[in-house]
Amino acid sequence: MVSSDELTVTDMITGLVWQRDGSGTRAGCSGTSNLTCTWAEAKTYCASLILGGLSGWRLPSRTELRTIVDFTRSSPAIDPTAFTNTPSASYWTSSPSAGSSGRAWLVDLNRGSADDGAVSVNNRVRCVHMAPRCYPTNRFVVLTGGMVRDTLTELVWQQDGSGTRTGCSGAGNTTCAWVEAKAYCSGLSLASLSDWRLPTIKELDSIVDLTVAGPGSISQAAFPNTPANWFWTSSPYAGSSDFAWFVYFGYGSSYSIVVGDDLLVRCVR
Repeated sequence: MVSSDELTVTDMITGLVWQRDGSGTRAGCSGTSNLTCTWAEAKTYCASLILGGLSGWRLPSRTELRTIVDFTRSSPAIDPTAFTNTPSASYWTSSPSAGSSGRAWLVDLNRGSADDGAVSVNNRVRCVHMAPRCYPTNRFVVLTGGMVRDTLTELVWQQDGSGTRTGCSGAGNTTCAWVEAKAYCSGLSLASLSDWRLPTIKELDSIVDLTVAGPGSISQAAFPNTPANWFWTSSPYAGSSDFAWFVYFGYGSSYSIVVGDDLLVRCVR
């Protein structure tokens, strides 16, 4: 919901309040015409921002910034009505990279992908307002029958991420083309449950653990033996019908790839 002064946008699902302007001058930032910032500058800029009569702004986490990505769009991959004049560029998040103290996470609002980058590089900034969400301490519960329940989202996941996938043609029948992955999940039965499906990009991204440097950026207690590899999602890439999204569990990045390639599969219900 856009505020009456048109300066902020409230997400009615998450409750987060966002800076609407994604392309204006950022005070204290050293990038071209003060439009872009290093990571440290981005955090300082948000912390000092007063907008719509509100102080207490901050740089969003990677998880938070991903909530406003619209994967049905590209260039930019965001609601253009709510967030007007958003450049198709990479935006800083507050999430540091677990693999290097000199890198932090970025979300690319051209396509919607996520990757880390050097903290000294200049990138775009959009601030958020609201206290960070508290996550359950023991978030994942291992269930009988090879399943894991996420107490945060209430999604139930297939625990095994590397076994044989019936009907898939990849090496050792462990990897699948995108169509095969969707068919495998829809035909899966675990513990007499049959309503499984391939997860969306946002669902699969939700179980990435950014505190784990890899290999296997995921809770190893809940999902043991997860390969540091690429896993399909059900989300097509808006820029081309020949591509779909995957999540890389080597360190948590996400990109799109040709649907005919063979990737790993983990189903959800």
